[in-house]
Amino acid sequence: MQVLVSCRRCKRVLLMDQGMEVCDLVRLRDHVAACCCDDRSEVLRDENLLQHVRVVVVETEQVANRAG
Repeated sequence: MQVLVSCRRCKRVLLMDQGMEVCDLVRLRDHVAACCCDDRSEVLRDENLLQHVRVVVVETEQVANRAG
């Protein structure tokens, strides 16, 4: 399972990974602050960050080789 995070405003993919660490949150916050700079005080608060990004869980499935 992977997590895909993209900016709602510019549609840029910001993160595609199997987990999210503190450094990933900092990177998301920095991008959103730069992209949606209308009201930086609103954007930089953690509880408002998710309003500016789209999070999609991508389920990955290992496909067995059935040709054998």
